[in-house]
Amino acid sequence: MVTEKDVYFRLLTPELGAVVENLSWTAASKFQNLETIKSAFDQYLVLIFEPHAGSAEQLRDFVRLFGPLFEHHKDDGVLP
Repeated sequence: MVTEKDVYFRLLTPELGAVVENLSWTAASKFQNLETIKSAFDQYLVLIFEPHAGSAEQLRDFVRLFGPLFEHHKDDGVLP
């Protein structure tokens, strides 16, 4: 299991963003301390997880860790 000591955030720019090191988004739901990730979102505003293949269901479950999902619907004026 990945622990808080294993994960660190590499600053992407001086103003915005960080790369999450040693934690893929596919494993984040099993991360011991989710508050570490939430605090990093507050601090860096944008987090970039290393690319890992995952299913749509895994991505949905990951995003739900941070709050309810908004399901967008196609409006009449939107092109397909």
